Amino acid sequence: ENDLNTFIGRPGPVKKNPPFRVIAGFPGIGKSELANLAGEYSGLPIARINLQAFSADDTTVLAEFIHTLEGAVNAAKAKSKDGKFILLLEEFDKVFEINPQNGEVVNRPVMNYVKDLLNDGLLQVNVEEFVNRTNKLIDIRDAYSMVTMNFAVDRFGFVADPRLTSIDDVTNAWKMLKTR
Repeated sequence: ENDLNTFIGRPGPVKKNPPFRVIAGFPGIGKSELANLAGEYSGLPIARINLQAFSADDTTVLAEFIHTLEGAVNAAKAKSKDGKFILLLEEFDKVFEINPQNGEVVNRPVMNYVKDLLNDGLLQVNVEEFVNRTNKLIDIRDAYSMVTMNFAVDRFGFVADPRLTSIDDVTNAWKMLKTR
């Protein structure tokens, strides 16, 4: 809440390192809902990208990511009264660079774009589509970015019940895990 209020009160875009918050937890506990509520109560539009769709090692996936990101960012900016918006990158854990099953490195080209976005707030790329080459500049320096990711439930032997989402429910789940 404090971070978001500071962001809202900030004049203009940052030059580098736009603010972001990582929300990690078990599946079904309301990570995305927290971002929805932040947008609702702050009045900021949300540009939502589910990274699970972009986890392949393929240049067409990279082009699709750029087009999807650009469209979501432009739509959020168009709805914003002052250019500020929330960028929600969901399912970050699905774009893993180290395979959780065997520990081997996996090539995930989209991660380079995501890292540039979170670090610089700008993404400038040449996207090849069919025969045409298009220069794209995507600017999120006026965004408050939120990243959701799931804990590996198989490592904890725990699956959250999506019907139990109150603070007490989550606290009780943590207490139960702490005893394991």
